Amino acid sequence: MVNPMDGIVKVDRTNNSMYQYFVQVVPMTYTSLDNRIINTNGYSVTEHYRPGNLKSPEQGIPGVFVIYDISSIEVLYFEEKNSFGHLLTSICGIIGGVFALFSLLDYFIFHIYHSE
Repeated sequence: MVNPMDGIVKVDRTNNSMYQYFVQVVPMTYTSLDNRIINTNGYSVTEHYRPGNLKSPEQGIPGVFVIYDISSIEVLYFEEKNSFGHLLTSICGIIGGVFALFSLLDYFIFHIYHSE
């Protein structure tokens, strides 16, 4: 588990600063090959800091604020096993690409030496 806010320490010497943390939470579901389902959340944190002299309401009030944004869209991850036919198709594609590349290379080299 990775927690982006672990170990964060802030010291404000002016007692007038504003720290804002925007936490974006996205629900996630993992389904493994053996149909085991894991429900979890992914999240990211964005920090915004405003330095001292926040005594006027237009500039904000001093303090630490955590604002949560929970997504309405869920991310689904499925583990899948590819078939043997998929492996063969991939290998044929790689061999065909290498053949086409060397054919073009041979064509250009042949025309460079025979055009002189």
